[in-house]
Amino acid sequence: MRVAACGVCHSGAMTEEGLASSCPRVPGHEVAGVVEAVGEGVTQWTPGQRVGVGWFGGADHTCDPCRRGDFISCLNMCITGLTDDGGYADYLVSPADPARRRQCGAGPPSPTPQP
Repeated sequence: MRVAACGVCHSGAMTEEGLASSCPRVPGHEVAGVVEAVGEGVTQWTPGQRVGVGWFGGADHTCDPCRRGDFISCLNMCITGLTDDGGYADYLVSPADPARRRQCGAGPPSPTPQP
């Protein structure tokens, strides 16, 4: 996806300091953007669709917790910006299943002013 905006979170600072993941790692989750391309076999997404990817970056669907339907306890869970590169970049590669459609009528993402 082409990144339009990415949330700022404490885990991003932890990632940059090497405290939350192995480095080098691109931090950032809560990513909003536009699908640029899709991988082989991906049918739920097409280029041009507005998309968001959050903290939960996907599960392997093969470990015991996943086979019980407990995906958030996946032994090989992907966490955007911690185990996999995040949204502090121009582009983000994400598995198709954790991505979510963004509202069509919403304007482009914009930074929130800080007090």
